[in-house]
Amino acid sequence: MKKDSKKKKSKGGSGIVVLAYAHRYGILLVLPLVSLIVLCIPGRTVDKTTFVKVFGYTMILDALWTLVGYLLKWKHIYCSYQDAYHEKMTPDNINWQHIRKSDAYGIPIIFFVIGGLLLLAGYLNW
Repeated sequence: MKKDSKKKKSKGGSGIVVLAYAHRYGILLVLPLVSLIVLCIPGRTVDKTTFVKVFGYTMILDALWTLVGYLLKWKHIYCSYQDAYHEKMTPDNINWQHIRKSDAYGIPIIFFVIGGLLLLAGYLNW
């Protein structure tokens, strides 16, 4: 009897890959959707500062999600970094030492700072 040499994929593996893609590229969908929701609020005047604030809040939330995900070792965050490194996503084989600390902390900090500057600009009506 031959043993099957292929590894069995875990049931959650494809879900983790979908979450990784949503984390990495989801901001491209979230911003237009949130902007449309803001436009649909009755009695709300919408100007450029509203969109600047929405973009700032979205960037801060994405930065926090990425940083917390790295610190709590969420699998989809690891796979998101693999996608950024142009590697095949391996949700069943995770090596957190593979992620550079400059990426793990630097990218969320940059997003957080840019988001904060956008919020400042939005609230000061620049």
